[in-house]
Amino acid sequence: MIKFNVISIVLLFTLLTTNVAAKIRDFETTRLQSTSGAGVATILVNETSILNPAPIVFIPVSSFYYQKGKSKVDSESDDRSCGFSDGSSQMYLLSDSTTALKGTFSYQDHSEQHSRRRRFTSSLASNSGKKTAFGVLYRYTIDQYSDDEEKKFHQGVLGFTHIYSEQLVIGGILVDPFLSNKADAKTIIGMQYSLTSNFFLIIDSGANFNDDPEENTLFRGALQVNFLKDLYLRAGQFHDKTTNLKGNSWGISWIGPRLSFEYAYKTSEIISEDADYIYKDEQLIETSVSIAIVF
Repeated sequence: MIKFNVISIVLLFTLLTTNVAAKIRDFETTRLQSTSGAGVATILVNETSILNPAPIVFIPVSSFYYQKGKSKVDSESDDRSCGFSDGSSQMYLLSDSTTALKGTFSYQDHSEQHSRRRRFTSSLASNSGKKTAFGVLYRYTIDQYSDDEEKKFHQGVLGFTHIYSEQLVIGGILVDPFLSNKADAKTIIGMQYSLTSNFFLIIDSGANFNDDPEENTLFRGALQVNFLKDLYLRAGQFHDKTTNLKGNSWGISWIGPRLSFEYAYKTSEIISEDADYIYKDEQLIETSVSIAIVF
Protein backbone atom coordinates (compact mmCIF):
# COMPACT_ATOMS: atom_id res chain seq x y z
CA MET A 1 0.00 0.00 0.00
CA ILE A 2 2.90 2.36 0.79
CA LYS A 3 4.47 1.68 -2.60
CA PHE A 4 1.13 2.44 -4.30
CA ASN A 5 0.80 5.76 -2.43
CA VAL A 6 4.29 6.86 -3.46
CA ILE A 7 3.62 6.10 -7.11
CA SER A 8 0.28 7.91 -6.95
CA ILE A 9 1.85 11.04 -5.46
CA VAL A 10 4.58 11.10 -8.12
CA LEU A 11 1.99 10.81 -10.87
CA LEU A 12 -0.23 13.52 -9.46
CA PHE A 13 2.59 16.01 -9.17
CA THR A 14 3.32 15.61 -12.89
CA LEU A 15 -0.16 16.79 -13.86
CA LEU A 16 0.39 20.55 -13.52
CA THR A 17 0.24 21.93 -17.06
CA THR A 18 -1.07 24.92 -18.94
CA ASN A 19 -4.87 24.98 -19.25
CA VAL A 20 -6.27 24.22 -22.67
CA ALA A 21 -9.78 23.81 -24.06
CA ALA A 22 -10.61 20.56 -25.78
CA LYS A 23 -13.39 20.18 -28.32
CA ILE A 24 -12.88 16.48 -28.96
CA ARG A 25 -15.23 14.00 -27.30
CA ASP A 26 -13.79 11.45 -24.90
CA PHE A 27 -13.18 7.91 -26.09
CA GLU A 28 -15.48 5.15 -24.80
CA THR A 29 -15.02 1.40 -24.82
CA THR A 30 -17.59 -0.71 -26.66
CA ARG A 31 -19.16 -1.68 -23.35
CA LEU A 32 -19.43 1.94 -22.20
CA GLN A 33 -20.97 2.93 -25.52
CA SER A 34 -23.62 0.23 -25.01
CA THR A 35 -24.53 1.66 -21.56
CA SER A 36 -24.41 5.32 -22.72
CA GLY A 37 -21.25 5.80 -20.66
CA ALA A 38 -22.64 4.49 -17.36
CA GLY A 39 -20.39 2.21 -15.31
CA VAL A 40 -18.47 4.12 -12.63
CA ALA A 41 -19.59 1.55 -10.04
CA THR A 42 -19.40 -1.56 -12.23
CA ILE A 43 -16.67 -4.14 -11.60
CA LEU A 44 -14.80 -3.95 -14.93
CA VAL A 45 -11.28 -4.50 -16.32
CA ASN A 46 -10.83 -2.81 -19.72
CA GLU A 47 -12.81 0.25 -18.67
CA THR A 48 -10.31 1.03 -15.87
CA SER A 49 -8.19 2.68 -18.59
CA ILE A 50 -11.12 4.95 -19.47
CA LEU A 51 -13.38 5.55 -16.49
CA ASN A 52 -12.78 4.34 -12.92
CA PRO A 53 -9.30 2.87 -12.31
CA ALA A 54 -10.22 1.16 -9.02
CA PRO A 55 -12.41 -1.94 -9.71
CA ILE A 56 -9.72 -3.95 -11.53
CA VAL A 57 -8.57 -4.98 -8.04
CA PHE A 58 -11.55 -7.34 -7.74
CA ILE A 59 -10.86 -9.28 -10.97
CA PRO A 60 -7.52 -11.16 -11.05
CA VAL A 61 -6.85 -11.41 -14.78
CA SER A 62 -4.28 -10.57 -17.47
CA SER A 63 -5.72 -9.65 -20.86
CA PHE A 64 -5.29 -7.92 -24.22
CA TYR A 65 -8.12 -5.79 -25.63
CA TYR A 66 -8.62 -4.28 -29.10
CA GLN A 67 -11.45 -2.04 -30.26
CA LYS A 68 -12.37 -0.38 -33.53
CA GLY A 69 -15.21 2.06 -34.10
CA LYS A 70 -16.67 4.65 -36.43
CA SER A 71 -19.06 7.62 -36.27
CA LYS A 72 -21.15 9.60 -38.73
CA VAL A 73 -23.95 12.17 -38.83
CA ASP A 74 -27.37 11.19 -40.12
CA SER A 75 -29.37 13.81 -42.10
CA GLU A 76 -26.81 16.61 -42.24
CA SER A 77 -28.19 20.08 -41.61
CA ASP A 78 -28.38 22.70 -44.36
CA ASP A 79 -26.77 25.11 -41.88
CA ARG A 80 -23.41 23.39 -42.31
CA SER A 81 -20.85 25.30 -44.32
CA CYS A 82 -19.03 22.01 -44.98
CA GLY A 83 -19.89 18.37 -44.50
CA PHE A 84 -19.38 16.48 -41.27
CA SER A 85 -16.12 14.54 -41.29
CA ASP A 86 -16.89 10.91 -40.39
CA GLY A 87 -14.94 9.57 -37.47
CA SER A 88 -12.90 6.47 -36.73
CA SER A 89 -11.34 5.18 -33.54
CA GLN A 90 -9.29 2.33 -32.17
CA MET A 91 -7.72 1.27 -28.90
CA TYR A 92 -5.06 -1.21 -27.80
CA LEU A 93 -5.07 -2.15 -24.13
CA LEU A 94 -3.07 -4.40 -21.82
CA SER A 95 -4.25 -5.17 -18.29
CA ASP A 96 -2.82 -7.16 -15.40
CA SER A 97 -4.35 -7.60 -11.97
CA THR A 98 -2.68 -10.89 -11.02
CA THR A 99 0.31 -9.26 -9.30
CA ALA A 100 0.70 -6.93 -6.32
CA LEU A 101 0.70 -3.89 -8.63
CA LYS A 102 -2.60 -3.98 -10.52
CA GLY A 103 -3.32 -1.78 -13.52
CA THR A 104 -3.57 -1.16 -17.25
CA PHE A 105 -1.87 0.56 -20.16
CA SER A 106 -3.68 1.73 -23.29
CA TYR A 107 -3.27 3.67 -26.52
CA GLN A 108 -6.32 5.38 -28.04
CA ASP A 109 -6.59 7.02 -31.46
CA HIS A 110 -9.79 8.93 -32.21
CA SER A 111 -10.45 11.09 -35.31
CA GLU A 112 -13.65 13.02 -35.94
CA GLN A 113 -14.87 16.32 -37.43
CA HIS A 114 -11.44 17.28 -38.84
CA SER A 115 -9.73 16.70 -35.49
CA ARG A 116 -7.66 13.88 -34.02
CA ARG A 117 -6.96 12.79 -30.45
CA ARG A 118 -4.23 10.36 -29.42
CA ARG A 119 -4.13 9.38 -25.77
CA PHE A 120 -1.83 7.19 -23.72
CA THR A 121 -3.13 6.01 -20.34
CA SER A 122 -1.76 4.09 -17.40
CA SER A 123 -3.72 3.09 -14.32
CA LEU A 124 -2.81 1.70 -10.90
CA ALA A 125 -5.10 0.38 -8.19
CA SER A 126 -4.91 -1.09 -4.72
CA ASN A 127 -7.40 -2.46 -2.23
CA SER A 128 -8.23 -1.19 1.24
CA GLY A 129 -9.79 -4.22 2.85
CA LYS A 130 -11.82 -6.87 1.01
CA LYS A 131 -14.60 -4.59 -0.23
CA THR A 132 -12.97 -1.25 -1.07
CA ALA A 133 -10.44 -0.24 -3.72
CA PHE A 134 -8.79 3.02 -4.78
CA GLY A 135 -7.08 3.83 -8.06
CA VAL A 136 -5.35 6.53 -10.07
CA LEU A 137 -5.41 6.92 -13.85
CA TYR A 138 -2.80 8.97 -15.72
CA ARG A 139 -3.62 10.35 -19.19
CA TYR A 140 -1.28 11.96 -21.71
CA THR A 141 -3.25 13.50 -24.57
CA ILE A 142 -2.24 14.93 -27.96
CA ASP A 143 -5.01 16.85 -29.72
CA GLN A 144 -4.68 17.99 -33.33
CA TYR A 145 -7.19 20.34 -34.96
CA SER A 146 -8.06 21.21 -38.55
CA ASP A 147 -6.00 24.43 -38.41
CA ASP A 148 -2.88 22.35 -37.62
CA GLU A 149 -2.94 23.52 -34.01
CA GLU A 150 -1.64 20.88 -31.59
CA LYS A 151 -2.23 20.72 -27.84
CA LYS A 152 -0.66 18.34 -25.36
CA PHE A 153 -1.67 17.90 -21.75
CA HIS A 154 -1.36 15.58 -18.75
CA GLN A 155 -4.32 14.63 -16.57
CA GLY A 156 -5.23 12.46 -13.64
CA VAL A 157 -8.39 10.59 -12.63
CA LEU A 158 -8.91 9.45 -9.04
CA GLY A 159 -11.42 6.67 -8.38
CA PHE A 160 -12.86 4.39 -5.72
CA THR A 161 -15.09 1.31 -5.67
CA HIS A 162 -16.90 -0.13 -2.68
CA ILE A 163 -18.84 -3.40 -2.67
CA TYR A 164 -21.59 -2.58 -0.20
CA SER A 165 -23.36 -5.92 -0.55
CA GLU A 166 -23.94 -8.71 -3.05
CA GLN A 167 -26.64 -6.58 -4.66
CA LEU A 168 -25.14 -3.08 -4.44
CA VAL A 169 -21.81 -1.61 -5.60
CA ILE A 170 -21.00 2.11 -5.41
CA GLY A 171 -18.16 4.06 -6.96
CA GLY A 172 -16.94 7.53 -7.81
CA ILE A 173 -14.31 9.40 -9.82
CA LEU A 174 -12.70 12.83 -9.79
CA VAL A 175 -11.54 13.74 -13.30
CA ASP A 176 -8.71 16.22 -13.89
CA PRO A 177 -8.39 17.65 -10.34
CA PHE A 178 -5.56 19.99 -11.43
CA LEU A 179 -7.64 21.48 -14.29
CA SER A 180 -5.19 20.69 -17.07
CA ASN A 181 -8.16 20.80 -19.45
CA LYS A 182 -11.06 22.57 -17.74
CA ALA A 183 -13.74 21.06 -19.98
CA ASP A 184 -12.87 17.62 -18.58
CA ALA A 185 -13.13 18.54 -14.88
CA LYS A 186 -15.88 16.29 -13.49
CA THR A 187 -17.04 14.49 -10.40
CA ILE A 188 -19.21 11.42 -11.00
CA ILE A 189 -20.88 9.10 -8.50
CA GLY A 190 -22.39 5.82 -9.59
CA MET A 191 -24.15 2.70 -8.42
CA GLN A 192 -24.87 -0.76 -9.77
CA TYR A 193 -27.80 -2.63 -8.25
CA SER A 194 -28.63 -6.26 -8.91
CA LEU A 195 -32.40 -6.52 -9.30
CA THR A 196 -32.08 -10.28 -9.83
CA SER A 197 -29.12 -12.60 -10.39
CA ASN A 198 -29.07 -11.71 -14.10
CA PHE A 199 -30.69 -8.25 -14.24
CA PHE A 200 -28.69 -5.13 -13.31
CA LEU A 201 -29.46 -1.43 -13.00
CA ILE A 202 -26.52 0.94 -13.63
CA ILE A 203 -26.73 4.68 -12.82
CA ASP A 204 -24.14 7.50 -12.93
CA SER A 205 -24.67 11.15 -12.01
CA GLY A 206 -22.18 14.01 -11.97
CA ALA A 207 -21.20 17.54 -12.97
CA ASN A 208 -18.34 19.73 -14.14
CA PHE A 209 -17.07 20.98 -10.76
CA ASN A 210 -15.10 23.83 -12.35
CA ASP A 211 -17.80 25.48 -14.47
CA ASP A 212 -21.23 26.20 -12.93
CA PRO A 213 -21.83 22.68 -11.49
CA GLU A 214 -25.58 23.24 -11.03
CA GLU A 215 -26.00 23.78 -14.77
CA ASN A 216 -23.29 21.50 -16.23
CA THR A 217 -24.69 18.20 -15.01
CA LEU A 218 -24.76 14.72 -16.51
CA PHE A 219 -26.89 11.61 -16.03
CA ARG A 220 -26.34 8.15 -17.45
CA GLY A 221 -28.49 5.09 -16.88
CA ALA A 222 -28.49 1.56 -18.24
CA LEU A 223 -29.96 -1.92 -17.83
CA GLN A 224 -28.03 -5.15 -18.35
CA VAL A 225 -29.53 -8.60 -18.83
CA ASN A 226 -27.53 -11.84 -18.76
CA PHE A 227 -29.01 -14.75 -20.70
CA LEU A 228 -27.85 -18.07 -22.14
CA LYS A 229 -24.98 -17.97 -19.61
CA ASP A 230 -22.40 -16.07 -21.70
CA LEU A 231 -24.54 -13.46 -23.51
CA TYR A 232 -25.19 -9.94 -22.18
CA LEU A 233 -27.67 -7.45 -23.61
CA ARG A 234 -27.47 -3.79 -22.54
CA ALA A 235 -29.44 -0.61 -23.22
CA GLY A 236 -28.76 2.89 -21.95
CA GLN A 237 -29.73 6.54 -22.04
CA PHE A 238 -27.83 9.73 -21.23
CA HIS A 239 -28.37 13.47 -20.79
CA ASP A 240 -25.05 15.32 -20.59
CA LYS A 241 -25.02 19.12 -20.34
CA THR A 242 -21.21 19.14 -20.08
CA THR A 243 -21.09 18.11 -23.75
CA ASN A 244 -24.56 19.43 -24.72
CA LEU A 245 -25.52 15.95 -25.94
CA LYS A 246 -28.26 13.47 -25.11
CA GLY A 247 -29.16 10.10 -26.56
CA ASN A 248 -29.44 6.37 -26.12
CA SER A 249 -27.58 3.18 -26.89
CA TRP A 250 -27.63 -0.59 -26.91
CA GLY A 251 -25.12 -3.39 -27.21
CA ILE A 252 -24.49 -7.10 -26.91
CA SER A 253 -21.55 -9.11 -25.58
CA TRP A 254 -20.42 -12.70 -25.63
CA ILE A 255 -17.98 -13.31 -22.77
CA GLY A 256 -16.22 -16.66 -22.65
CA PRO A 257 -13.52 -17.96 -20.32
CA ARG A 258 -10.64 -16.82 -22.55
CA LEU A 259 -12.23 -14.82 -25.35
CA SER A 260 -14.95 -12.18 -25.59
CA PHE A 261 -16.63 -10.13 -28.33
CA GLU A 262 -18.71 -6.96 -27.97
CA TYR A 263 -20.77 -4.71 -30.23
CA ALA A 264 -22.36 -1.33 -29.45
CA TYR A 265 -24.61 1.19 -31.20
CA LYS A 266 -25.08 4.71 -29.82
CA THR A 267 -26.98 7.78 -31.06
CA SER A 268 -26.59 11.39 -29.87
CA GLU A 269 -28.29 14.72 -30.53
CA ILE A 270 -27.89 18.22 -29.11
CA ILE A 271 -29.71 19.43 -26.00
CA SER A 272 -29.71 23.15 -26.80
CA GLU A 273 -29.29 24.79 -30.18
CA ASP A 274 -26.17 26.82 -29.36
CA ALA A 275 -23.87 24.01 -30.51
CA ASP A 276 -21.07 23.86 -33.03
CA TYR A 277 -20.48 20.10 -33.06
CA ILE A 278 -23.73 18.74 -34.43
CA TYR A 279 -26.76 20.78 -35.41
CA LYS A 280 -30.48 20.69 -34.68
CA ASP A 281 -32.26 17.68 -36.23
CA GLU A 282 -28.92 15.94 -36.84
CA GLN A 283 -28.09 12.65 -35.16
CA LEU A 284 -24.59 11.41 -34.41
CA ILE A 285 -24.35 7.63 -34.84
CA GLU A 286 -21.50 5.62 -33.32
CA THR A 287 -20.76 1.91 -33.63
CA SER A 288 -17.87 -0.16 -32.34
CA VAL A 289 -16.70 -3.75 -32.01
CA SER A 290 -14.09 -5.17 -29.66
CA ILE A 291 -12.29 -8.37 -28.77
CA ALA A 292 -10.57 -9.34 -25.54
CA ILE A 293 -8.19 -12.24 -24.96
CA VAL A 294 -7.41 -13.51 -21.44
CA PHE A 295 -3.92 -14.94 -20.96
